[in-house]
Amino acid sequence: MNAGGAVALAAAIDYLESVGLENVHAQEQALTRYTYEGMKKIPGVNILGSDDPDKHCGILSFTVDGVHPHDIATILDSCHVLYEYAVFIAKIKRYRDSMELKEAIDLAVRKCIEEDILRDFLEQHRREVCDMCLTEFDEKKYEDVLREEGREEGLAEGRKKEVFMSVQEGDYGVVRGAQKLNLSVEEFEKEMSAAGYQIPVEA
Repeated sequence: MNAGGAVALAAAIDYLESVGLENVHAQEQALTRYTYEGMKKIPGVNILGSDDPDKHCGILSFTVDGVHPHDIATILDSCHVLYEYAVFIAKIKRYRDSMELKEAIDLAVRKCIEEDILRDFLEQHRREVCDMCLTEFDEKKYEDVLREEGREEGLAEGRKKEVFMSVQEGDYGVVRGAQKLNLSVEEFEKEMSAAGYQIPVEA
């Protein structure tokens, strides 16, 4: 018998009942609607399914013009900065439910540093981050900086994987692959091998 799981399930049920399932549903719809409306403003992004965000049940499937779905997944998976930024913001919102905004921001910063989430950025710009979040929680410039850093990191990583895959499948050789990534052949082969791709034997 999974006693630990049973206790955890009971605690989860108690929590949901204390919050109210109707409130959980309302929050889910609000978050889905917010995300849906934001994604609709991004050129080239196409949300699949109903035009009514409330009918998406918290899940938004989408495509991007000119980008294969596999590549989209690879790029998003590589955007660690975006993921960590989302965690940071989520912590502020969660702590804000039980304390003042300034305290919630300070606690979120401390917890993120402890958990190695945006550690370098928060340690270097702690005061600026706290001041910015305190005065304008949704401040666009701060959000754009982190998003751009994550986008560039993700695009570069996605590009590498695309080239490695093409070389592995024989679309072109190692030399051309190295040129595409501005690497020496030795560096290219080392990174390709470290990423788990097989280097073809060229005749």
